[in-house]
Amino acid sequence: MSSRPKIKLKLRLFDIIVEFLGILCLIEIWIYVIFSYSVLPDLIPTHFDFTGTPDNFGDKSSIWFVPTIATILYAGLTILNYFPQSFNYPVEINSENAVKHYNLATRFNRIMKLWICLIFAALAYEIVQVANGENGFGVWFIILLALSLTLILTFFIKKFKS
Repeated sequence: MSSRPKIKLKLRLFDIIVEFLGILCLIEIWIYVIFSYSVLPDLIPTHFDFTGTPDNFGDKSSIWFVPTIATILYAGLTILNYFPQSFNYPVEINSENAVKHYNLATRFNRIMKLWICLIFAALAYEIVQVANGENGFGVWFIILLALSLTLILTFFIKKFKS
């Protein structure tokens, strides 16, 4: 791993768009929580079972964990993308294939950042809706979550092996 080349990658338009959408979604989570906080009851759902039914509750201040954790994950993956030579790869990295695999790996991280932000945005929405007596997403949300993650992983695994 120490012999892997260190390369400064150039962002393509797709990467810039994904970064922009991820940041926009992260900002949206914060704005949504800030504006929803005043209308939340004192007790809000903090955990949902597989069917989307709340099975744990906490103080309304626990809503701040949603944007905070999303921000920490986003920042961590952003920092990690500066060091693609330190990632684990399914192939041996050398000077001939480094750019291709570094671009794939950093693009995967960008897409995961966006995916994480979308999930946390949905979670914030779910918490506020259910706390205020509205219907939540239900089981279809968990199925969509698992399916979308499986598709992303499958796509990138195939790309790395080709």
